Amino acid sequence: MPALTIGGVLAALADEFDGITSSKVRFWESQGLIQPRRTASGYRQYFAADVERIRLICRLQQTRHLPLDAIRSYLDDLDRGLEVELPSNQPPRVPQFSLETEHPAGRAMLAAKRLRLSRNELCQAAQISARFLTELGEFSLVDSSKEQYDEDDVVIAGTARVLAGHGIEPRHLKRFKTVAETDAGLIEGAVGSLLARKTAAAQAEAGSRSSEIAAACAQLHGVLLNARLDRLLRS
Repeated sequence: MPALTIGGVLAALADEFDGITSSKVRFWESQGLIQPRRTASGYRQYFAADVERIRLICRLQQTRHLPLDAIRSYLDDLDRGLEVELPSNQPPRVPQFSLETEHPAGRAMLAAKRLRLSRNELCQAAQISARFLTELGEFSLVDSSKEQYDEDDVVIAGTARVLAGHGIEPRHLKRFKTVAETDAGLIEGAVGSLLARKTAAAQAEAGSRSSEIAAACAQLHGVLLNARLDRLLRS
């Protein structure tokens, strides 16, 4: 969907919500419920995600009859990647880490947006204790002093928990970060000339090539590890 003006948004939603007005949409913006982009000259631009968010707000008001504070809280939970159901007296749920749902590159969190979890929510999602999180921080695997955590932190903490169940403690895992930093250096060297151009096309190509190289590195690590294990089990 191309960018819409506020008039275009009203036209798109007119058949479904006849009570929506430009002043109401701007009020929601002033309350932080929506955040349309702005052009260089200050004009608001609404895209498909903005229209869907406004549609959701309208439904929560007209169908669920929720007050503004409840809508704000609901949207904030959604934005942070939590699992929320309405109407419900239950608190929002954090997504649960499961090694079985991981794809080979180790990214299983299914949320389309990046998570923003508190320290306690991270511990719930990764099924770890606060003490274990502190230990991960001691070995620079997760920054345990942060105020908010994303799905990378959940995957790292959850995977560390699984390994700890096999006797492989966080202190043994620092080498994984060292390898990752080495691989990142290789990728930076491969795409550095593209990044230096500072154009949108070059940045996009650098991102595509970085992802391809990272996937190849992950696959190579996995194949080499499995080959070594095969030799070990056959010896």
